[in-house]
Amino acid sequence: MSDNLIDGRYLVTEILGEGGVGVVYKAQDTKENREVAIKFMLEEATSEVRRRRIRQKYFAREIAILSKIRHPGIISLYDSGFTEIGLPYFVMEYVVGQTLLDILKDGHLLLGRVFSLLEQIAPALNCIH
Repeated sequence: MSDNLIDGRYLVTEILGEGGVGVVYKAQDTKENREVAIKFMLEEATSEVRRRRIRQKYFAREIAILSKIRHPGIISLYDSGFTEIGLPYFVMEYVVGQTLLDILKDGHLLLGRVFSLLEQIAPALNCIH
């Protein structure tokens, strides 16, 4: 991320993670005075064909889904747009906590912990599907 201020509003502070087509940063929403997470398409995926495909199939779909969902177990979508070079991004609620991957890396889970996690995850998955 070369420019730390996005859309004149979001001040990017650190990288949170990277996946197949996107990278998520922590940022400060200077308008609403809150921490947010911003997901951008990876800059390596900047060919016009790939950008169009990802924008239409991945980001547009993810934005459409998140914009309709209201559930305490699913992050809220705040904003979306395009960078100056045309990369799509969306701004989400920033939530502090462990990822499921981090929890699973700790080793074997006791059955009670598994049930606790499922009780938290299942209602959110039901809401999405």
